[in-house]
Amino acid sequence: MFYDAEATNAGLFSKLGLLSANGRRGRLDYLIMAIVLDVLCGIFGGPSIIGSVFALIIGFAMFNNYAKRFHDLNKPTMWAIGFVLLNLIPIFIPELNIWLRGFMVFCTKVYLLFFAGTHGDNDYGPEPK
Repeated sequence: MFYDAEATNAGLFSKLGLLSANGRRGRLDYLIMAIVLDVLCGIFGGPSIIGSVFALIIGFAMFNNYAKRFHDLNKPTMWAIGFVLLNLIPIFIPELNIWLRGFMVFCTKVYLLFFAGTHGDNDYGPEPK
């Protein structure tokens, strides 16, 4: 289900396809992985140094999850980078209305979750099973 064909005898993150942005991820796999990563970040991420390091590692895995989902929609990795930057707006521009940012993030997540990926092969690999 989540197995990454490029990963051979590697760790759990690699077997789940979280160390690479190559390839595609279907809607159900994306949703399950997003929930698992959000819960892990909520449990282990925190204000301590160790929590911050863990949050960065999970953030990297989340980025790869977004990138693979955008690849399934035949969109480049730049869309995932834009989505991550969208989440960072309040850090750099605190005056920005939080509701506007929330609405933009919500629309992006709806797009990732509900729009079907490209049928058959696309620029980023074969159709996920």
